[in-house]
Amino acid sequence: MSLHLDPQQRAADPHISAFVTANAGSGKTKTLIDRVARLLLSGAAPETILCVTYTKAAAAEMQGRLYDLLGLWSVSDDLFLKAELAELEGRNPNAYDERSLSAARALFARALETPGGLKIQTIHAFCEKLLRRFPIEAGVSPGFQVLDDSAAAVIATAARRAVARHAMQSQGAVAEAYARFSVALDFQVFEKMFKDFETQRGALNRFLEAVGGLVAAQPGSGRPAAFQGDRKTLTRSSPRAWPLSILQPWARPRTAL
Repeated sequence: MSLHLDPQQRAADPHISAFVTANAGSGKTKTLIDRVARLLLSGAAPETILCVTYTKAAAAEMQGRLYDLLGLWSVSDDLFLKAELAELEGRNPNAYDERSLSAARALFARALETPGGLKIQTIHAFCEKLLRRFPIEAGVSPGFQVLDDSAAAVIATAARRAVARHAMQSQGAVAEAYARFSVALDFQVFEKMFKDFETQRGALNRFLEAVGGLVAAQPGSGRPAAFQGDRKTLTRSSPRAWPLSILQPWARPRTAL
């Protein structure tokens, strides 16, 4: 490899391991596309290459730009293609013979004929594929469905309405807490409290398991408990103190206007 290659060309070299960090718009996507193209040029099978991104938009952009590049190679004349490959790999244009040029032109067809296409996907899609392939090992149902944001919002709204109906139609700790905070908090803070419950449901579940369940955690159970959370310790020093310790961020009374 030439010592005169710029950092992007060195990072695109498939024979080395590279970690690239740079500002937005500096060419990280192009570097990754060049790396995949060079992998294909070196003889790697398209189905053995995996590119993982964070967003669907980024995955679609990468795939589109890579197909555009390979498609351009497939219809280029010898002179243009030699210049393109030489710039990509940092080699002399005269180093490419008819055989290597033909192989480069054939990459577009190979990519199109790959079952499932080139594997450029989000990390969520990649993890989902692993779970579907090994559901038993992962401890999930083989027929699981991914809950998207819109469906999650519908379920969360239905759950909050169910809690409200339960609070209005019955008595007990849940109804008492619901009535207390619906009066003490304004509507926006009250709604935010439930959204925070959703995001912290794992910590709340661990707390309830630590104290022996919902009944044991209720005031008057006579069972003091402590729970070490991710960021703070939730404690119950007296039968009536634990709800405030758990709901401290929302337990402040409204300021009178």
